[in-house]
Amino acid sequence: MTLFALMLDETTLPFLVIGVAAFLFLLIYFRAFITLIGGTWYEQKEPGGPVQPIKLSQIGPWVWGHSSVPGGSSLYRGWFNGKVLKLRRKDHGTAYFKHLGFPDAVISTLDGSEMARAEFRYNAAKQKLEGKHFPQKIDISRTRPPKVMGRVYITPQPRTWVRNPKQFPDVPHTPQQPPSDEGPQQVLHTR
Repeated sequence: MTLFALMLDETTLPFLVIGVAAFLFLLIYFRAFITLIGGTWYEQKEPGGPVQPIKLSQIGPWVWGHSSVPGGSSLYRGWFNGKVLKLRRKDHGTAYFKHLGFPDAVISTLDGSEMARAEFRYNAAKQKLEGKHFPQKIDISRTRPPKVMGRVYITPQPRTWVRNPKQFPDVPHTPQQPPSDEGPQQVLHTR
């Protein structure tokens, strides 16, 4: 028997395959292990508007985080390859959905569900994540009780997250508060 035939018997072949797969994974995602994007990022949705802090954590290519929104919170989960960050956002909080104008009957369906996606390019020199935010349009029936009829991602909006909130012009440092009980508004999509 040759040396190669001895190396590839039934006990060493699985280890060899797993080792090669792990090596390829590390080779492809090496930048994700050395490029750290974990920490606090800041987002300003409109010029002069409030700045929202977003806390991200990272282990290699896996990224997760959270942010507080008036009346609730947003949870982020995603993947980073060293240059591009792809996130999915799930929103939580009854008061938050009421603030957006959703009827009480559909809030339990929407609470904790995916409401948006984002895709950013990491600019290490400027310490920025620049990209697109894909919100969902939620179609609600006009019947009683109302129910969610469908969901679709709408035209993406440009977004920038920065490490230092002073990079935004005219930064107010007070969080936006939800309005008092004025009744539901007819807003049918998220930020």
